[in-house]
Amino acid sequence: MQRWYSTLQTRPRGNRRAAGRQNVLIISSSSYHGTTWGINLAMTSPNPPPPPNERVERVGVENKYLPWFTTWVPAIGKKTFWVLALCESATILGIIQSPSKPFITPISVITSFMTVAGALIRRSCYHHLSTLFTFDLAIRPDHRLVTSGPYALVRHPSYVGAILSGVGAVMFTLGSRGSWFMECSGMVPISLKSSFGPGLEESYTLFPQSNRYFTSFFVLGTLVGVMALIILVPRMTKEDEMMKQKFGKEWEEWRARVRWRIVPGIY
Repeated sequence: MQRWYSTLQTRPRGNRRAAGRQNVLIISSSSYHGTTWGINLAMTSPNPPPPPNERVERVGVENKYLPWFTTWVPAIGKKTFWVLALCESATILGIIQSPSKPFITPISVITSFMTVAGALIRRSCYHHLSTLFTFDLAIRPDHRLVTSGPYALVRHPSYVGAILSGVGAVMFTLGSRGSWFMECSGMVPISLKSSFGPGLEESYTLFPQSNRYFTSFFVLGTLVGVMALIILVPRMTKEDEMMKQKFGKEWEEWRARVRWRIVPGIY
C-alpha cells in the first residue's frame, strides 16, 4: 500500500491531469449516451397504435389542445434529443484533439441517472403489460388487469417513468452546465448560464453556497414536471374509470391493495 501511494504521489503532474481529463470525457460521454438511450426508450411505444374502434376518447388538456400528444411529441422529442446527442458527441470528439478542458457537473450525472431510471421503469411496464401497452388509451379485445411487477406498487408506474425521464433529460440537456446546449449552442445568454451554476473557470461544488443555482434547477424541473402532470393526471383518472368499468370487483380489490397512483405514501 505504501509503495502504491508513493508511486501515485510521484507520478508526473501532467499524467495525472491527462488521466483526469480522460475520466471527465468518459463520464460526460457515458452520461449523454445514457440520457439519449433513456429518453428514446421512454418515448418509444412498444406496440403500434390501437385501431380507432379500440381507442378511448382523450380527456382534459390532451383532448382540447393536444390531440397529437401521443404521436407528435414522441416523434419530435426523439429527433431533438438525437440531434443534441450528435452535437454533444461532435464536441467531445473535438475536445479529444484539442487542449480544451472538458468539465461535467454533479447535476449532469444526477439528471442522467434520473433519465435512465425512468426508462428502466417504463421498460418494466412494457414487459408486464406486453401488447396491452399503447400510448393511446384503449381497451383491447384480450384486455386483462395486470397487477404484478411495478403495478403491485403503484397503479400508474409508467407515468412515474415518463416524468423521471422527461424531467431528467430536459434538465440534463437544457439546464446543466457543461452540456453542449448550455455551453456551445449560443442560445443561452451568459447571465442565464450563471444562474445554473459556475462554469469552467469557476469552482463547482455539489452544494454551492448560492441558493440561486438550486432555485434555477428547481424552477426548470418543476415547470417540466407540472406540464407533464397537467396532461397525465386526467389520463390517470380516465384509466382508473376505464379499468373499474371493465373489471369491476377485481379492480376494486386491486385498488384496495395498491392505494397510490404514482408515489407510494404521497399520491
